[in-house]
Amino acid sequence: MEERHQVAALVVLFVVTLWLVYTLGNAVLWLVWGIAMVGLSGGALVRMNRSAG
Repeated sequence: MEERHQVAALVVLFVVTLWLVYTLGNAVLWLVWGIAMVGLSGGALVRMNRSAG
């Protein structure tokens, strides 16, 4: 059940920050946002896989 909460929190964070970056429309923000989302989602997947094993 905890994994569902983590995934839901990541989805909310993704959507809210995507909306913010889209609204501001700054190319540097897009780059930073993309890097942050790859790092955050990758870290979350690694953490979930390690806790499942």
